[in-house]
Amino acid sequence: MTMTAEELRKIEERFDDEMQKLIDEYGNASSVPGEDRRVVSERLRAAYAIHANPEMTIPNVLKAYSIDTQVWSDYVDDSTVAKFERRMTRAEKVDATMRWASERVGEQVKAEGLAQQCGIAYSMAKKIIEDRPDVFRVIKRGLYEIRDPKADREAERQALEAQSPAEGEDAPAGDAE
Repeated sequence: MTMTAEELRKIEERFDDEMQKLIDEYGNASSVPGEDRRVVSERLRAAYAIHANPEMTIPNVLKAYSIDTQVWSDYVDDSTVAKFERRMTRAEKVDATMRWASERVGEQVKAEGLAQQCGIAYSMAKKIIEDRPDVFRVIKRGLYEIRDPKADREAERQALEAQSPAEGEDAPAGDAE
């Protein structure tokens, strides 16, 4: 599907109108929040990209130009948007899982529950548990307690300080004469 020059002109007018509404709403152009300005600009950028690539399908143009998926619904239906949504990388999934665990310190969890709660594969949940024994302490086979490694280290440090003599005090003399 191609975009005609007339359609492009209408989109440019829409951009001008939307920017003017934002300026009127916030008082001046520099007061318009960056996110609002970015979305309006992204719509115009998408239109230019589609117009410049008439041989490509619209979803492929939007993906090739890394157009934000918030804007996609202006040009394609929702089922197409869902197919092209950016998938989370493994690192992002691990980070999300660790954030989830940090909010549930002291709770008990199984690998199946971790996978289900965090939306990851069972094998990935097992790997995270295996890689982070400081966060997931084995209670019994298949059951883990979520720990806070920083708090554990701090408690360990305080216990060691309590055992050693305080500064300024003399250590017990063995065989002093």
